[in-house]
Amino acid sequence: QSSNPVPRRVRPRQQERVLNPCIKKLAQAIAPVMKQAGFKKRGQSWRFDTPETIVVLNLQKSQWGPGYFINLGVLIRALNPHSQPDVFSCPIHTRLKNLLPKLDAARELFDFSNSKYDTDEGYKEMAEVVRTYALPLLKQCGALDGIRDAIRASPRLGMQAWRTAVDFLGIEYEAIAARVETSDAPQYGPEGRRRERSRE
Repeated sequence: QSSNPVPRRVRPRQQERVLNPCIKKLAQAIAPVMKQAGFKKRGQSWRFDTPETIVVLNLQKSQWGPGYFINLGVLIRALNPHSQPDVFSCPIHTRLKNLLPKLDAARELFDFSNSKYDTDEGYKEMAEVVRTYALPLLKQCGALDGIRDAIRASPRLGMQAWRTAVDFLGIEYEAIAARVETSDAPQYGPEGRRRERSRE
């Protein structure tokens, strides 16, 4: 018998009720990874504080279907003294899916109707995706210089940031825009590490 709490065909209101257990189960799978990295959990979000920033990972269920998002955010303390920001108040933010290579099979995991969620396989794989792709970026953004390096390496991250944050970091917004189409390749995970080694 399938252990997946998401039926394949349900009405919108029924879907709303059954997807919540999926998010809870995903949170349980991710929790050990985040705890090991020093993050503290509150609700469906995890935060890590440094003297210069607060970085956030958040789980968000889609309101339109069985999909979900893993949001990543960076708050710059000098711009906002909020001690417990939600990911949507962070001036630098992206979604984990944006960090994955376009052909990566893991991109299909952001949908609870994927058959891998019929067992624990999907949850375990997503926890590993978080470890491989999300944590390196969030840890790097624990320092202002790390944020600058991340935006230079992946210009689309800068394009998604609030203009006030980009200006504060001393990065030219127009220069970022000009590089988005030519330089927007994965900088995290195995492909990013291979790219860095090739530059050495």
